[in-house]
Amino acid sequence: MSIPLFPDLTPKMIDSLWFTLDRPRNDESELLQLETQHQNWLNSIQNMDGELLPIGKTATESQDDEEDEEEEEDNDDDESDTHDEEDEDVDMESYDVSDSPAEPSVRVSTGHR
Repeated sequence: MSIPLFPDLTPKMIDSLWFTLDRPRNDESELLQLETQHQNWLNSIQNMDGELLPIGKTATESQDDEEDEEEEEDNDDDESDTHDEEDEDVDMESYDVSDSPAEPSVRVSTGHR
């Protein structure tokens, strides 16, 4: 075998390392998978300690508070309807013709009767 005296230092015309292509990917499916993982992570953080009681409250106190809030919400809806009707009735009853600004008579008091 003969050893060349002067090696060839120029690269090949086409090198396979220069033209390596990425494998084809489906970007939509990857994005959907990442979004699903992120949403699951957020939901796990949200639900992590939801059943813990606040400091200083017992289990029965928290249940009583929830029941009171539900009752107040129910009562608020009923009360708001009745107050509106009563306000309309009061406004109509307190209206007097003499209170009308279109009436030309002016009452003047002299101070002594």
